[in-house]
Amino acid sequence: MRDAARKTLAVCVAFLWVHSAQAADFIAQLDIRTVASSNVFLDKSEEWDLVLRPSAELGVDFARYWSLGYTGELNAYTRHADLLSHFHEIYLFLNPAWGDEGENEVVVEASLQTLRNQDDYQELNLLQPALTAKLIMEPRRWLRWKLSASGAYRYFYDDKPSDSLDAWARGEVTFTPQTAELHTGTLGSSVFNGTAYAFSISGYGVEVEPPVQTVGEVLDFFDTSVTDGTLVGDGNGNSANGRRNALRNMIEASDDLFAAGDLDGACHQLTDAYRRTDGDPKPPDFVAGTAAADLADALLLLMDNLGCP
Repeated sequence: MRDAARKTLAVCVAFLWVHSAQAADFIAQLDIRTVASSNVFLDKSEEWDLVLRPSAELGVDFARYWSLGYTGELNAYTRHADLLSHFHEIYLFLNPAWGDEGENEVVVEASLQTLRNQDDYQELNLLQPALTAKLIMEPRRWLRWKLSASGAYRYFYDDKPSDSLDAWARGEVTFTPQTAELHTGTLGSSVFNGTAYAFSISGYGVEVEPPVQTVGEVLDFFDTSVTDGTLVGDGNGNSANGRRNALRNMIEASDDLFAAGDLDGACHQLTDAYRRTDGDPKPPDFVAGTAAADLADALLLLMDNLGCP
C-alpha cells in the first residue's frame, strides 16, 4: 500500500498557531494536503487516485522541563476507499539543562504511536511504544559530545509473528577549536587487566573573520539543504513537511518586515525561527538533519547582523 507514484501533484494548506505564556508555551498546527497519483501501487497498474491528508499537531511546554504533544494524520482515498488509514502519536519530553548557557542537558522522550487501516489491510495495524534518552555535555566551548539510546517495540494486532523489538545507541563528538592555539581533551578512560587507557584528542584552531549573513542567503541555504536531503521536517507523516514549510515562511516574513522598517517584528520572527531550529525540544523543533545546526547558526548570525537584541 504505497501512495507515491511516477506522477504526483500535491497541494498543501497549513495553519500554525503558537502562543507563549509565563507558565507554558502552546502550539497548534492544522495541515490539509492533497496528492494526485497516476499509479497508486507503483506496479504499472495505472490506477489513479486523489488522496486527502488532513493532519493536526498539538503541543504544550510546561513546568520548565516538560513537554507534552500529539500528532495525527488521516489518509483518505477518493477511489480506493479500502486504503483509508490513520496515524496517531502522543509524546512526553523531559529536558533538564544546566551550565552557564544551558549547554549541558538530558533529554528523555516517551512516545506511543498507533497506525490503523481498513479490514483488507488490518495486518498492518500496529501499536509502538518507544523510549529515547540523550546526554549532551560540553566540558569546553570547543568540545561537545552526545550519547543517545533508543528502543521501540512494534506490536502488530493481527500479525503477531511480525512483532519486533528495536534498540540502538549512538555517540557523537564535536571538536571545534576556535583560537590559534593548541587544544586538548579526553573523551574517556577505562581500565583493562589493571592498565588504564585514555582516548585523547588535540588540535590547533584557526581564527576567521565572521561572515556576513542576509535573509536571502539563509533562504538559499535552507532550500539547498532541503533539496539535498540534509534538512527535513521534524515530525511524523505530512506534519513534517508542514513544520518545515512553516519555518521557511517565518524566515521569509522577517525579510518583508525588515524591508517595511519593522526591525522589532523582523527580530521577533527570526527569534521564533531560531527556537524551532536550535535542537532544544522546548519548544519542539520544526526541522532536523545534518544541516539543522548550521541553519540555527546562520539565524543567530543574521540576527546579530541586523542588531537584534
